[in-house]
Amino acid sequence: MHGWEYWVGHYGYLAIAIGTLLEGETVLVLAGLAISQGQLLYLKVILLSVICSFIGDQFWFWLGRRYGDQLIYAWPRLQPRVERMQRLISRYHAPLIIVNRFLYGLRALGPALFGTTPLPLWVFVFFNLVGAVFWSMVVVGVGMGLHEFWSRFAATLPLALVAVLCLIAVVLWWRRGRRQRAA
Repeated sequence: MHGWEYWVGHYGYLAIAIGTLLEGETVLVLAGLAISQGQLLYLKVILLSVICSFIGDQFWFWLGRRYGDQLIYAWPRLQPRVERMQRLISRYHAPLIIVNRFLYGLRALGPALFGTTPLPLWVFVFFNLVGAVFWSMVVVGVGMGLHEFWSRFAATLPLALVAVLCLIAVVLWWRRGRRQRAA
């Protein structure tokens, strides 16, 4: 049976490529942990995540450009919301393209929605690339920071967990007492 190090060493970059084509946050946080343990290389992880997340968002943009209007008109109830978002995109496209990457669960929907607007392709390409670099570095950095946090505080974690559980018990006991007095 192979351990964690084997799987990360042999399949880590493949997981990053596939994961960042889709959503990717979890994969990149884990990649940051693996970088901190010396199992993956920072530059390779960043380059791979930038390239794959960029390609993934470009694909969703293309889908929005090609089929977006058909989908919007297929669901008339969504049309007012989509039109409001399209107005926001036309006004604040640059920051929205970058920030969209950080909206968990909406990373595919955002580029598709951008594709339904008259936004020039080159504008989306440029800010998508800027966003991909920024997002990759931030999310990998979070994973690396978690490793540092875990390394420093792992010894005190059981004590902190007991303290939190005691606090929850006290709050529940107090609320129960209030309910009984009120009844």
